[in-house]
Amino acid sequence: MIEFMSPARINKNRLGYKKVGVLDCIRFRQIGIYMDQEFDEEKSAEVGQYLAFHLFRNGQQIYDNEVDNTRIMIEVNFNGMNWIKEFSKHDMYYKSIIVSTFHSQKATKKELGFKTVSGNHGKGYYCELGAKMISERRIIISHDHKISGQSSIQQLEAFGKNKNNVYEGSCMHDDIAVTVLFVSIATEQEEFKMWIEDWMMLLPQLNIDIEYKKKLDKISYLMETYVTDVFEEQYSEDDVLNLWATASSGFNNSSNGNSSYESIYSMSNSGYGQNGYQNGYNQYGNYQRPGTVMIPRKR
Repeated sequence: MIEFMSPARINKNRLGYKKVGVLDCIRFRQIGIYMDQEFDEEKSAEVGQYLAFHLFRNGQQIYDNEVDNTRIMIEVNFNGMNWIKEFSKHDMYYKSIIVSTFHSQKATKKELGFKTVSGNHGKGYYCELGAKMISERRIIISHDHKISGQSSIQQLEAFGKNKNNVYEGSCMHDDIAVTVLFVSIATEQEEFKMWIEDWMMLLPQLNIDIEYKKKLDKISYLMETYVTDVFEEQYSEDDVLNLWATASSGFNNSSNGNSSYESIYSMSNSGYGQNGYQNGYNQYGNYQRPGTVMIPRKR
């Protein structure tokens, strides 16, 4: 799910000198994970259709507006191509729901999905960008699992550079870890940025909570823009945020290594308290809200 960060966090990330853009004001919160070892990507595409067009109501008419609240990031390998083929069969499908990228360094036209390429903007670049986003609380991880290797947190902890300076999972798959980190690819796509800007422009037209209006005012001030519309106090912040979601899906074949590792997750969370978690939190989340796992902020 995509949500606006607090003005305090935005200010902290800008370090007092960085100009604030709209993508500096949002974060990605992990709200679920779909794993299936029995069925193929065709079944996964059906799940994606249900989430996008039924649960998130993407493409439906609400208050005379057509909902456009979902973007999908998917790696285009054989499985990914087949997933797109199946997903696009839905009656409410439209092309821009899937984020498009350049599939090679020499490409002049963007295509659906993404491919990891070599060079400065390859796998390593986006792994490190994703880790930076976690450290800045721009990606919030919320999934843990008692079975080793099936947890987002465990895979991220075991993911890092091997002795050959290549990012991969150590002694476990890295499908989930790479999927989480590759969310960062979306932040460098102009179309995605424009979609977020449209979202921010649409919010003043909705009847949202007055406290959320104040939050938007502060964010707009940081961006040197101002929201001046009058809001009526009819909908809560959660009502608005629940209308806006993003789904990410990846099919990443990974090789497991036993080399010496420095976990990318550990690097992004270095300097925290015991076990890397803020006081009051553990790997299962807030003691008061055990279903919510928070990536802690630096002290």
